[in-house]
Amino acid sequence: MEIGPRITVTRPGERFEVDREFVPRARRGLETPDPIVAREPKRKETVRVLGVLRELSRQVDPYKKLRIPTTAVGRGFLGEIGKTAVGRITVHSPIHGTPRWESFTAWIPSELLREPRIGRNFTVYAELEALSIPGHGYVWYCRRFEVVG
Repeated sequence: MEIGPRITVTRPGERFEVDREFVPRARRGLETPDPIVAREPKRKETVRVLGVLRELSRQVDPYKKLRIPTTAVGRGFLGEIGKTAVGRITVHSPIHGTPRWESFTAWIPSELLREPRIGRNFTVYAELEALSIPGHGYVWYCRRFEVVG
């Protein structure tokens, strides 16, 4: 039986069986929440995050990444992100009282990442603000960033 493009399931012989543990395992998987949840910014939201630096790109071209033309209008769309060299960071922060983590991916001025010792798995503090980019919704923008400890 074809169940999708180039996906065919066949039944050997007269019997077709499913492992008895498959359904309970699949249901448990659906009931278990994802341990890392992306936190999307909302209008006029500002957050202070203490967590683990999971990803770091010291220099990123926001025009290319967001597919915005490098024109005066494009710079206007990007606002603060288009005014200076920027990078991107992802910080995972534990949610108090749960085994889950929130994940924040933010644009950050490259000047805040000049210190060469900054690297993945460092504990960091970041102050993030929601910025609106027409056609892309809200994105996190890092105002303050420092390595803790």
